[in-house]
Amino acid sequence: MRLLFNLLGDFYLFTTSSLFVFIPIAALIFPLRSFSYRFMHLWNRMLLHSFGIELDISGIENVEKMKGVLFVANHSSYLDIPVLFASLPCQFGFVAKISLLWLLPVSLWVYATGGLFFERRRTKREFSRMMTLIRLIKAGRNFLLFPEGTRTRTGKPGRFSPATFKIAALSGATVYPVCIEGSFALLPPGSFFVRQGVINVTIGEEICAADSAMLLEKTSRWFASFQKDKLPR
Repeated sequence: MRLLFNLLGDFYLFTTSSLFVFIPIAALIFPLRSFSYRFMHLWNRMLLHSFGIELDISGIENVEKMKGVLFVANHSSYLDIPVLFASLPCQFGFVAKISLLWLLPVSLWVYATGGLFFERRRTKREFSRMMTLIRLIKAGRNFLLFPEGTRTRTGKPGRFSPATFKIAALSGATVYPVCIEGSFALLPPGSFFVRQGVINVTIGEEICAADSAMLLEKTSRWFASFQKDKLPR
């Protein structure tokens, strides 16, 4: 009986791992972006459940049928990406840093779900990518950015980049803040062991402003209203 369970477990791992690689490759050839996102939504829910992580999500009703949306989320753990895929009810593409392009499974899924890669340097190529992003948002595509630019190493929120909100202002995107609480405590920087626990995800109401500076100020104030993550004692 134990041998049978081991064989079934090996078959499950082989099948799901194959799908995890095959589906984004197929999505680059065929128009499967919507299916890819639904697969990632389900996959990451199962992944977090297997780690013993429970999601407490609020504010889903704010964005269920939105298009041309720019989500902005705080970033404190590698868990944030699966948490966002598992939490947000509408399809979106990640705006990821260019260094992740060389991590093949990650880059395949970023492309398959409609995401884009950016570098921080101000170059002509970077400007062209930004204009592409603005054009796609105007066409009704949803995207998600981490305005801090990288993970916090201390649990304290970092400064938001004004570039994120310039993109929002130029594209006319509706900005929705997404606050993730608890992920830093469950997988802090330098740790390879995922702890069990609860991660709270709050999707705020839309933030509107006449210019990018006001968008930045309003969004920063919204995030400041939440308690920062703390490591468990």
